[in-house]
This record gives sequence, C-alpha cells and structure tokens, in this order.
Amino acid sequence: MDFIRWLFTSLVIAVSSVLGIQTETTAPPIDQDMYKPVVQENLEDTQVQKTQFAPTKSNSIITPAATPKKSEVSNPATVVNPQLPTATLRATQTTISVLGQSSTLSWESNNARYCELNATDSFGNGGRVGTGLTGSKTISPGQTTSYALTCSTGDGKTSDVTKKVTITVSTPTTPTFAFSGSPLTIRAGESATLSWSSTNMDYCGLFSLTPTEPFEQTESLVELSGTNIVSPLRTTLYNLICEKNAPGTDKGEVRMEKSVTITVQ
Repeated sequence: MDFIRWLFTSLVIAVSSVLGIQTETTAPPIDQDMYKPVVQENLEDTQVQKTQFAPTKSNSIITPAATPKKSEVSNPATVVNPQLPTATLRATQTTISVLGQSSTLSWESNNARYCELNATDSFGNGGRVGTGLTGSKTISPGQTTSYALTCSTGDGKTSDVTKKVTITVSTPTTPTFAFSGSPLTIRAGESATLSWSSTNMDYCGLFSLTPTEPFEQTESLVELSGTNIVSPLRTTLYNLICEKNAPGTDKGEVRMEKSVTITVQ
C-alpha cells in the first residue's frame, strides 16, 4: 500500500512538472526494509558465484614455484685448478774457456710430468740435451750457448714453465812469449842476463846445456816473466819453454820455446 502511495505521488509530481504546476509535495519516506530481501538475494547470488568458481583440479590456477631457500640449494661441485709446474735450472759455471772447459747443468721440478732440456747456440743451432723431472748434464760448448728447461703437466690445461741459463764461452787471449840474453858474448868469469816474459801461460821452465864435452844439463821452473843472471864457464845454450795446459789436464795445449846461446871466449 505504501508503495502504491509513493508511486501515485511520483506520477503527480512528474505531470505537474510538465504542465508547469508548482506543487510542493514531500515524497513519503522510503521503507528501507522493503529492499532487504533484494540485497539478501544479491548477496546469496554472489556467494553462489564464488562457490561455482572455487578452484578445482580442472580449473585451478597455476602459480610459479616458490624460490628455494639458500640452505635448500645444493652447492655446485668445487672446481680445483691444478697446480702450476715449477722448475729450477742451475749451472756450476756460466763463463768457461773455449779450450775444453766444462760446466754442469742441474735441474729439478715440482707438479710436472715431463721436463726437457734444449740447447741453442749463437748461430741458432741446437737440440735436446736431456730429459727428466730432475737431472744433471755436463756440457762443453764450443761457443756461447743458451739452455732452456721446459716442464709440463701434460694435461693441456696449465701453462708450461721454462727456465733458462746461458753459458758464455770466452775466447782466451793468444799466448805470447819472449826470451833474450845480454850480452851474448862474455869472457870467462863475466855474467850475462837472461830475460823473458809470457802471457796466458801456465808455467815456464829454463833449461841449460853445454854443447861440448863434458855435457852438462840443468833445468828449473821459473816465473812466467823474469830475469836470471848466469856466469857460464863454457859456451852454454839456454832454452826457455812455456806451456799452457788444457783446463783440468796436465797436457800442454800451447807450447812455446826459444833458445839463447851465451858464448864464452
């Protein structure tokens, strides 16, 4: 009944507005309870819709997997880098004489599977002279030569290590030698002076010999350079011999000699 009264009043107001009739009519209060069933029905419908779209196995929403915690992540395998090889190369002498002198090379290594010792001279010639993780080699090069020791792990992953040493071969000074006497002629009872000098020699010996009977002969080691005063009673031949030995031997590599005769009148 209230609804019909409200509807009639609304129609009267609408007609009056069209006809220009000013009518002051207060709309009756709306009964709020009459809408409660409608609202309740809407709420129930909404609840039904929610129920109808509840996730099921067939229409469930797939969400990204949660990121695992640090403690749940397995540690990757630790890669251990192989140790680099190390090596040392030594020489007993790095400067030697060309006249047969030698030097000994010795080497050792760590974390290596193979080592090779190679030589290269000043002309680019050379080759392998030794192998082994440790070892030694006595060498007598005829000219300045470089020696390189290369050690490797052989796995193709780590770098090789190379150590070098150079043996310098020196050219010795050419030996020199001089011997003289003054005066060369004396009277019995007089004296003469023998003089000599040498360079790059190892020893010198002075020998004397009377060329007539009775034969007399003497010999003595003397300084490499010096003088000697002699007073022969007869004409005498003096012979000076100087030698340079091969290193490490008692064999003369260079031998020089010269004679001086002191004549006694």
